[in-house]
Parts: sequence; C-alpha cells; structure tokens
Amino acid sequence: MKAMTLIYCNPSVPLHAVVLAVLVGWRAESANKSDEDFLFPSIRKNGTQPITPDMVLKRSIRPALARAGVTGKVIGWHSFRHTLATNLGSLGVDVKVAQELLRHANSRTTLDLYTHAVSQKHEATRRIVELLLPAGTEVSEPSAPLSTVS
Repeated sequence: MKAMTLIYCNPSVPLHAVVLAVLVGWRAESANKSDEDFLFPSIRKNGTQPITPDMVLKRSIRPALARAGVTGKVIGWHSFRHTLATNLGSLGVDVKVAQELLRHANSRTTLDLYTHAVSQKHEATRRIVELLLPAGTEVSEPSAPLSTVS
C-alpha cells in the first residue's frame, strides 16, 4: 500500500492529502478563489458569510441519503461523529486518539456515548453459541441479517 501524507492545518486535526487535493480543486472551480474567501460561501449572502451547516444537511446530505434509499432516520451532524467513533473503535484505534480526533474532554465520553460495538456484538454472539453447542456442531450463518434491530 502506498504511503499517504497527512497535512496539518491545525496541529490537533490532521487533514489527509487526498482531502486537501479535493478542497484545492474545489477552490480552483469556485467563483471565490482568494484566501480571504470562504471555501463554502453562502450564495444568498453573496459570499460574505459561510453556508450554514444546517443548509448543508438540508440541501446536500439528506437528499443524497434519500437517493441512496436511507429513509425513516433522522441524520444530523452527530450521526457522523457517532459513525467516526464507531469506525475508529472497530479499526482498533486507541481510545485516546479517538478522543482527541473527536475533541472530547475525556475518553469516557468517547467510550460511553459515541462508540457502538457493532462488529464485536456479532463476534461475541457467535462465540457464545459455539461455547454452548456440543463440540463438532456446525452452525451456518445467514447471508443477511435477520433483523436491523441492534
């Protein structure tokens, strides 16, 4: 795997070179190209203010989710924070690193409120079933989850 460079705009928030390249490309195509301009300006405010996060949700993210078939769920910015925390946990990232990336005051917040043990629950259940069944019993797993309730 090719080594990837991280660029630091802020010492505590690393920005991957791929993300930086996309943002530089976005700036090059934007009508607001100067360093003083907002990267994501409000068109209604003639670029004098940034677009609000709620507008990004309303006009971009939620319509994209609907096109992808994600319905019946309320998706907000905290959904992304929970997803990031859960993915960092499933990748085995140290909880202190996750805490700093999420900018939590302490690691208990990261562990208790943001990290969801998705894959570990399936593995733990599989191991318990194997422990309880007689030796040599084969258990076939369904090709898809039987329920979406976690």
